[in-house]
Amino acid sequence: MKNFFIFHKIIIVLLGFCLAIPLVTQAAQDNFRGNRQVVSYADLDLASNEGVVVLYQRLKHAAQSVCGNVDYGIGPRLLQLWQACVKQKLDQAVAGVNNKELTALHNQAVGPRVASNF
Repeated sequence: MKNFFIFHKIIIVLLGFCLAIPLVTQAAQDNFRGNRQVVSYADLDLASNEGVVVLYQRLKHAAQSVCGNVDYGIGPRLLQLWQACVKQKLDQAVAGVNNKELTALHNQAVGPRVASNF
């Protein structure tokens, strides 16, 4: 009888963990979605390759910053969510600048995925 109660308690604890995982994942997704950061590029010459590369690095760092610091010990699912957040924010930022050289650089780095108005 004692073993039955111990087994029952273990099942309840495991069930609690299973129910909590989607809540943590949803909270992480919600945290990754809403943030924004302004990136200035008024000091850059986007007609030059150097200016485009510097802007791309700024946008990439901003996307990583907006999505939060990542600890590679967080587990594959949360790391995957963070990477998807960075990709989405960087795609949006590149598209928002609407510069064909920047878009070409981005497409070269990650593969063609960004729509532009060219």
